[in-house]
Amino acid sequence: MAFVQKDGKHGTLYRYEIKYRDESDDSPTFTTHTWAYNYEHAEINFAEGPDSDGWEICSISRVRS
Repeated sequence: MAFVQKDGKHGTLYRYEIKYRDESDDSPTFTTHTWAYNYEHAEINFAEGPDSDGWEICSISRVRS
């Protein structure tokens, strides 16, 4: 299976799945998605988004079709 991707302004964007949870307790794990050029860009997108405050990332992975 290939990675889900599309053309972006600065190259190929990939679809990333980010799993995250509350950093202060044993809350359930939640999932969000973002378009990013690489892992670090996906992490930055999460940090700048509405889901970042008080949450920690459990995993980031590219989405396959």
